[in-house]
Amino acid sequence: MIYNVFTSFFVFIVLGYLWRYIKGVPDSHMLRASINSLVLYILLPLLTFSVIYAAPLHNESWKIPFIAVLVTLGCIGFSVSIYVLIKRIWPDLLSDKSIGALVLGASWCNATYLGYPIVTGILGKQYGSIPLIYDLLALTPLLWIIGAMIAGYYSDDTSSFKQRYISGIKRILGLPPLYALLAAILCKILDIDIHPNILKTCSIAGNAVPPLMMLSVGMALNIPKLNSIVLILPAAIIRLAVGPLIAYGLIHVLHIQEPLSKAIMLESGMPTMVLTLVIAQEYTLDTNILAQLIALSTLLSIISLSLI
Repeated sequence: MIYNVFTSFFVFIVLGYLWRYIKGVPDSHMLRASINSLVLYILLPLLTFSVIYAAPLHNESWKIPFIAVLVTLGCIGFSVSIYVLIKRIWPDLLSDKSIGALVLGASWCNATYLGYPIVTGILGKQYGSIPLIYDLLALTPLLWIIGAMIAGYYSDDTSSFKQRYISGIKRILGLPPLYALLAAILCKILDIDIHPNILKTCSIAGNAVPPLMMLSVGMALNIPKLNSIVLILPAAIIRLAVGPLIAYGLIHVLHIQEPLSKAIMLESGMPTMVLTLVIAQEYTLDTNILAQLIALSTLLSIISLSLI
């Protein structure tokens, strides 16, 4: 089943990657930025509202962001430990900026851009709320706060802890999908009926999100260099294997049943989040090695996700 889903989306990823080699078309970096802005500010908020509004609220909903937070923190711990050890054994092999980039890449997964189409493709659209909750209530807030702290620590940034924290909060408060999620939850709690035409509009917008997301992911990929694979492989393993293992343990402790457990496992095993590149660029980390990690983890996830 997962291979059928991946085949469809892999075509869009390949098309996005090939775009940069077509002459006479807009620059892939500019186009990707435009696509990301369109998705972030218009399409994804509409998709989020329609999906969350239609999804049932149940007493296990809180477990989704809870597990997402613990999986991310666990991956941070593993990746920092491994790369600090590598740095001690081979001091000249990795720079601090490379370590910072690899820690970000090993810890944050592509929960929405890849997670949403994969989870809904395998389990059905009725489970589309899980990737959005996993991301918007856990991963993205953590990225702009803890991720920024990590990036600042491994970079030349001289900002204080307080300045990074305030900057992260401002970023979170500027995310339209988060407000769409909160608005949908509020409408459900207050039992507010939304006109069918509005929900239909949101649904149409939502259908455009997965292919655009895949094109954007393809445009961001850089084929890993052979001499870099040894350095980025531990981060890819942490992202694709350690993350799901942590989630697996938490799922059993919290007694989560199928199909919610399946969706959470898939989310925890998604490849590196493309948005980590934004943090890495802002703090002048090694964006080249991070882009290679995104590519390697995305390619390997075709195999790893099929095992979940």
